[in-house]
Amino acid sequence: MTQLQSFIRETWQSSIVPALKEYIAIPNESPAFDPRWQEHGHMDRAVDLFSRWATAQEIPGMELHVARAEGRTPPERVKILRTAFMKTMRDPQFLADAKKTRLYIDPSPGEEVLKVVKSLDALSPEVVTKLKSILFPKRK
Repeated sequence: MTQLQSFIRETWQSSIVPALKEYIAIPNESPAFDPRWQEHGHMDRAVDLFSRWATAQEIPGMELHVARAEGRTPPERVKILRTAFMKTMRDPQFLADAKKTRLYIDPSPGEEVLKVVKSLDALSPEVVTKLKSILFPKRK
């Protein structure tokens, strides 16, 4: 294994995977599922997590700017996150770790998920409420 490969593997295990786990734990839901998403502050927590992680990398010349689009996730951030997610879902080390823990991995691309979310607009409020109770049960 080369020095670069060792560095990448160590960085992946010690820095990137823990940050991804922390990110996944943030219930940062679409406004379609959480109309009070801004009030709940989960997007801000996710942005703060990424900002802290990126800054901690101390990459010479790197600048970090957080762009906010009022009430929306900026499209370039959505594209970056979708790409990173799908790359992670195909990563051999990630898949090997998932297999060891018996975690079933069958991701859907963001574009497909977006179609489903947009189709929710056609549902009645009663059906949306029922779906929320099934998909996101109240935790005790």
